[in-house]
Amino acid sequence: LKRLPFADKGNAPVDEAVALGLVGRFVSLLSSSSTSVRRDAVSVLGSIVAGTPAHTQSVVHSGVVPTFVQLLSSDDDELRERSLLAIGNIACDHSAHRDLCLSLDVVPAILRILNSSAKPAEIRSAVWTLSNLCRGKSPPPDFSKVSLALPALSKQLFNQDALTVGDACRAIASLSEGENDHIEVVVQSGVVRRLVELLLHPCPTVSANALRAIGNIVTGTDQQTQVVLSCSALECLQKLLVTGKESIKKEVCWTLSNILAGSRKQIQTVIDAHILPSLIHVLASGDFKTRKEACWAIGNALSGGNAAQVATVVREGAILPLCDLLTVMEPKIVNVALNALDCILRHGENIKNKSKTGINPYCALIYVKAFDIIENYFAGDEPEEDALAADEANGEAAKSVTTFSF
Repeated sequence: LKRLPFADKGNAPVDEAVALGLVGRFVSLLSSSSTSVRRDAVSVLGSIVAGTPAHTQSVVHSGVVPTFVQLLSSDDDELRERSLLAIGNIACDHSAHRDLCLSLDVVPAILRILNSSAKPAEIRSAVWTLSNLCRGKSPPPDFSKVSLALPALSKQLFNQDALTVGDACRAIASLSEGENDHIEVVVQSGVVRRLVELLLHPCPTVSANALRAIGNIVTGTDQQTQVVLSCSALECLQKLLVTGKESIKKEVCWTLSNILAGSRKQIQTVIDAHILPSLIHVLASGDFKTRKEACWAIGNALSGGNAAQVATVVREGAILPLCDLLTVMEPKIVNVALNALDCILRHGENIKNKSKTGINPYCALIYVKAFDIIENYFAGDEPEEDALAADEANGEAAKSVTTFSF
């Protein structure tokens, strides 16, 4: 039976084995005095839990999970590794199954393996299983239980095996989701600098998971974000924004949006890193999902920035791509773009009130593009007024801009 292709989801032999009640028989074989028989029984049960949710459920309902956890302390390497894989598949199937494993103190058992094993395959399986135990949002795992793994995960970030490093990053990314208190525990574990280094790892999975972890950390407090910035993360993010594939660029923009939602000092740090030109290029010409994240990033810089910082964003060319987003059929992002433009205009009003010219320097820039949008998408039957508006756009349009309503 263990040689059948059980891992293929929906495969008939698995369905038949479950229907015939063989799961219970395989569970009973785990008590055999023969190590070979026990290995085979774990392999078959492990293949079943790698199948459909119904297959996994049948194994969990058999009550075998505590036995799998006990087998993690076995002297037999193969029994330990196969039990690790079975637990990992059970944990990723459903949050209730994950929590069952956690309630059985599976994390300390896995940590004992990591502290004593020198076998790369077993270490890889242990870290993969930990990453599955850390996953989930509805509900999230018990942080007090899974955070015990942080020291071991931190150590595995330096492993030479890319699969192990990628899973360690994924586990830390999961631990960094949610509450600031959880993020603080991750930051205090000392993993941030290594995560930043892994942003440019040649393995795409490692880079992507490290990026997700960094992105989650900067959703926290300004102090937690500053730890990331102090590790020279912006240089790495800049490279990913230019050379990464579209999904990576989207993730970078999301990360930058959270950094730019921080203090003005942090906004200035982003500006000084010369990331704005690349960010605005993505805002103008990226995939739509990426443009949306870039819009949030630019919007945060504008809403939280001072006059000089707003002027820098405008000088780098943000107005035209922001106006272009006013034409998309997604009200939420249109509202973000409008708020960003409103921030620019309000700063322009402050300049107008303080200057002798009495001119808002940003009005004409926005007016020209706004008129173009109205002409193309909201044109009426009054060409003479349209022509007059176009003439005004080339002159002093500041007083007229507030009459437009999108």
